[in-house]
Amino acid sequence: MITRNSTSNTLLIKITGNLDALKVEHYRHEIRALFGQGFHSIIFDMEKAPYVNSSGLGLLVECFNHVNKLNGAFTIINLSEHLLSLFRQTRLDQILLSKTPGDTPEQYKKQN
Repeated sequence: MITRNSTSNTLLIKITGNLDALKVEHYRHEIRALFGQGFHSIIFDMEKAPYVNSSGLGLLVECFNHVNKLNGAFTIINLSEHLLSLFRQTRLDQILLSKTPGDTPEQYKKQN
């Protein structure tokens, strides 16, 4: 589900279920259309995403790169321990989860 905040030009994308090749194209198409409408910041809420494959990681990196070109903000929230481990293994935690020196990936973990 994608929620739009036109005041801040921010998209809140709540991933429900697996973020895999079956869902990535749907999200990619919608997100590109919304970028064209002036949205330039994204928050990915991963609370209900038990699994992310390489296609899903590719979408996150693509969005991160696009948002950076627009000088927007990219945030991922509510990562499970499993997904946080995946981000560490792929070293994407250093790119997608670190905004400023001193930020730690643990800040993005789901709070129980």
